[in-house]
Amino acid sequence: FELGGQRGHRIRIAKTELKKVDTELAKASQSFTKSVKIAFYELLLVQEKFKLAKEIVEHNEQMRDIAQTRFETGDISVTQANLANIHLQSAQREAVTLESKLQLAQLSLNGLMGAPLETAPIAVGGLREKASPDTLQKLTLDALKTQALAHRKDLKSLQLNAQLTESELRLAKAANIPDLSVGALAERSVGENAFGVKFSIPLPLFNRNRAEVNTTKAQRQV
Repeated sequence: FELGGQRGHRIRIAKTELKKVDTELAKASQSFTKSVKIAFYELLLVQEKFKLAKEIVEHNEQMRDIAQTRFETGDISVTQANLANIHLQSAQREAVTLESKLQLAQLSLNGLMGAPLETAPIAVGGLREKASPDTLQKLTLDALKTQALAHRKDLKSLQLNAQLTESELRLAKAANIPDLSVGALAERSVGENAFGVKFSIPLPLFNRNRAEVNTTKAQRQV
């Protein structure tokens, strides 16, 4: 029989460990959700930029064709015609760069979602859409701190760590009390049977488990 409430301390430690695991899972879920949302909006942003870059290329192609026609008719010099061509080449390079970024953004999102890497997802949405007044939150610094302490899973995990260490310290102190052993006795002699109960406690009675107590105290200070 464990004395000093050791069983209760172990149960509390186990329950705290379960809460800690749940908190760590929730923390990982929050972090992953954040990563997916960031990757989605990055893809959406690059898509918008690439779309505009292609429109600029088309515009510069038209300007180049107009400049070439005007040069052939003698309205502009060869320098002005070449300048239109330079603008077109610059727009084409920008479009190629954005296309490469688009592929990298798609690859990143595929990796987060566990989708095949060769998949080319298209983000649907609008960056210009504004949130409704109901979803906007106006927070002061104190309100923000209060909300963070109430909802951030990493902070809750730290609090559970402190509780866990405190419970472990109580268990270590309780283990300083030796366990009680109860056994049965049976004796048999000529014409007589005797039965009894034996109680035993190991020695020494105190000053046991000091190393674990000191170690747990140090962990609590940390």
